[in-house]
Amino acid sequence: MPATDNQGSFLNRISIHRNQVVSMDGNHEQELKDLELFQKHVADSFADLLSQSEDTLGDGLLSISWLHKLLDVFLCCEAEYKAILLLGWDPSQISKPPLDKLVLEFHDRVVKALDVCNAVSHAVETVRNYQKLAEIAVATLEQRPVGDG
Repeated sequence: MPATDNQGSFLNRISIHRNQVVSMDGNHEQELKDLELFQKHVADSFADLLSQSEDTLGDGLLSISWLHKLLDVFLCCEAEYKAILLLGWDPSQISKPPLDKLVLEFHDRVVKALDVCNAVSHAVETVRNYQKLAEIAVATLEQRPVGDG
């Protein structure tokens, strides 16, 4: 699947937030510029990750190293989102609209990110357990041939 197929819907979701930010008080042009740079960076990061997975034959889409790269990109984007959200704002404005909604959305995203990290961690642990079981099975089968009693 080409990287551009996924970028359209992703960028559409972000542009909704960009339109919400336009209505905020303050330096609109700088905010829009920051958000557009963030959008481009996120889209490029995930497109690069997707193209790397298509280019490498031995390193599959759901390999440990690919998941590691995915989590790195995801956490980096999350940190940048936090920086854009909180930098340049007066702390007393955080509880006022529309920033309060953005903060709530950020917290929701952080919880979802934690869920993703926990799911990946659990999946990696499960793969390790299956690998240990496979090693035990191989060692057992090597000790005596299958047809012998």
